[in-house]
This record gives sequence, structure tokens and C-alpha cells, in this order.
Amino acid sequence: MVGLDTAGVYQALKNPYADAYLTALRERYFPAGLFSKGRSTARKLIHHVREGGAIAFLGDLRDVRSVEVPFFGHPAWATPFPVMVARTYGLRPIICRTIRKENAHFHFEARVLDIPRDGDSQDDIVEGTARIHAQFEEWIREYPHQWMWIHRKWAEPKHKKRKPAIAAYKSHD
Repeated sequence: MVGLDTAGVYQALKNPYADAYLTALRERYFPAGLFSKGRSTARKLIHHVREGGAIAFLGDLRDVRSVEVPFFGHPAWATPFPVMVARTYGLRPIICRTIRKENAHFHFEARVLDIPRDGDSQDDIVEGTARIHAQFEEWIREYPHQWMWIHRKWAEPKHKKRKPAIAAYKSHD
């Protein structure tokens, strides 16, 4: 994000050459660093936010500690991490999209999202994550031909014996 001390998160590619190439293309947009998703990444990101920095990642991704939210009329898996961080540290998430226009032009749009902070932290995090997905769904319906999904968004996570999603992201009320 322009003008912010932003750290980015991405899913590393299996091919190390392709991963290095793609990372090199993206690095200049993330002055605080670009981190591949991993065990220590959440701690690094939370530390960065505590120091006043911003973080950027794909908010519609699913991870092993996902929560279920409605998405196109079906329960879908989504990461609660963006909302957990925003709620815990009193921040308002900014969700963004890029719209492809003619002749290789792009329109960038950002919206500040209000997330709940009144009730139970776990319920607020699930509701906030659902609001992100509702916005994504609205945007996708507007330009469905610009949406590509290669992950198993609606499939049950393989990790059946995992900790409950929100317990892993327990916020500090």
C-alpha cells in the first residue's frame, strides 16, 4: 500500500525459481518485508502491527485454522486472521480490488470495512470475516469474468483434529 510501512504475506510456490521470481516482482510494494505463510509469520506480523505498521494479504484465503462464512450461498472456509488483528489492535481493515480495464489499464479501489467489536470476540471475528467475504462476493458478481479461484475454498479442511479456529486466534479483550 502506497505510503504505508506495509508487510505482505503470500503463499510460497513449490517451484523455488518461480517463487523467487514472483517474490522479486512484489518486494518493492512491501517495504517492511514480504513473508511466506508459515509458523512464525503470524508473530512477525503482529509485532509489525504493534510497532505501527500495516499488513497486506489476500483476505479471502483459507488456512488450516479457517472459519466458515457464507460465500455465494454456501459455507466456505476463510482465514479469520485479518479481522482478529484488526479487532485486537483497534484497527479498521481496508479491503481492496483491482479492476482490469481496456488496453492494460487497471482501476484500484479500496474500502474501509467496519468490523464488530461489541460482543464476544469469537463471534465478532467470524462476523467480520463474513463481512469481508460479503464484499468480495459483491465485487465478484459485478465482474465475474475477472475472478479466478484455484484453491479449494469450499472443501472441508484435511486437518480434522485441529484446534477450533477461533481458539487458535484468541484475541485479547
